Amino acid sequence: MKRSISAAIALLGMVSFPNPGMAQIAAGACIPEDQAQALVTVVLPDMLTTAQRICMPGLPRNAYLSNLNAGYMNRLRAAQNAALPKARTALGALAGPQGAVLAQSGFALPMIQTLMSGLVTKELQPEDCPAASKILRNLEPLPPANLASVIVTAIEVGARKHKDEAAFQICPTNTGE
Repeated sequence: MKRSISAAIALLGMVSFPNPGMAQIAAGACIPEDQAQALVTVVLPDMLTTAQRICMPGLPRNAYLSNLNAGYMNRLRAAQNAALPKARTALGALAGPQGAVLAQSGFALPMIQTLMSGLVTKELQPEDCPAASKILRNLEPLPPANLASVIVTAIEVGARKHKDEAAFQICPTNTGE
């Protein structure tokens, strides 16, 4: 059960779990919530297609991850394009001065996609797929910005509980939410 919960949150919260490569990049950095949401928005389409690839063989045909909604994926890709500039800023902040130049290059999106696809592949196990599919089906009605906000909130909760394992932190805000 613990593994299923971890995998579902890792799928949704992507970086709230240990990732040695990412941890070296982050080195205790924090990024503002809006940049974290942009970073999440940028990786969502690829995370979903990676989850689909992992889960499809063991799920029924009517499971959400067996049939990703093309319209929803198109909305996520449109949001991905809009969020990319802010995600580049976040990646630059996490990567430090040397990585900031790379974050602004054409390599940023493929690099982010590769990192997150690898994390989903590592964390999501076939036995976690029914729960992940159900969670994602229930979140699909949310607009991409709201979905990213839910995921960032999951990251913040996970980071508070596992500070020593978090790849990076979301900078604290004074909004009271």
